[in-house]
Amino acid sequence: MQNDAGTIPGHEIAGTIAAIGDAVSGFSIGERIAVYPAVGCGTCAACERGNPILCPAAEWVSGGYAEYIRVPAVAAIRIPPDLNPEHAALIEPLTVSLYGLKVGNLARGERVLILGAGSIALAAIYWARRMGAEKVVVMSRTARRADMAAAMGADAFVSYGDDEQAHVQQQLGGSADIVVECVGAPGMLDRAVRHAGLYGRVVSLGLGARPETVVPVMAGMKGVSLYFPVGYSMDDFRTTADAVRNGEVDPAIMISSVIPLEAVPERFKALQGNHNETKVHIAP
Repeated sequence: MQNDAGTIPGHEIAGTIAAIGDAVSGFSIGERIAVYPAVGCGTCAACERGNPILCPAAEWVSGGYAEYIRVPAVAAIRIPPDLNPEHAALIEPLTVSLYGLKVGNLARGERVLILGAGSIALAAIYWARRMGAEKVVVMSRTARRADMAAAMGADAFVSYGDDEQAHVQQQLGGSADIVVECVGAPGMLDRAVRHAGLYGRVVSLGLGARPETVVPVMAGMKGVSLYFPVGYSMDDFRTTADAVRNGEVDPAIMISSVIPLEAVPERFKALQGNHNETKVHIAP
């Protein structure tokens, strides 16, 4: 996605209300909120299904890379004053994975393989566990984030390699019922299809912007279904907020560093090379 010039990025947002518009009711100055990232038209097919993020006329609520941001009241949910805003900001990416697993129809007792070990993958581990997965295995390039994956509830961590298929099946106790692709790099969707078992489902949360290749007959002869979920509902957002509020998930596991706003340009440069960051939280 290409943003317009002058757009302030940052859609994973939590903060404190500093001012309230004249027409707004139900909120008070000083309250803490988390922010749903879009406001839809309310009448299109996406809005009627509760997913305004896919609304063609959606107004995006971004600008988290700033000290202040204007938030429509319908996009704000109240969070407790004692909830760390760094944790509340991660309600958004946590909800991405919740919605993905709902779209993929994860059922209790199924085996889940997660490709990647970034923040969306870590969130997927938590929801797979909460939704009753029998086994959750994570596969990534290196084992640098194996401890994070284990802390979120993964049973095992496997690295890519020539014998990865056998290793994954050994750890899962069979083929994957659902493969959650959280990388978005070329070749990963093909890898996901290869690891999916008979009538398996592949959920693509990586959503890469470069062309991808999948051999249709390889998917078809196993009855594999592919899903490309984008967005989520406000109900999903509230479900995640409740999980964070109640201490059922620890977003701190996903945060690799916290930096001030003035450090953002230099950190962006550092992220162009090899790094081990998951979520860099910006505290304006």
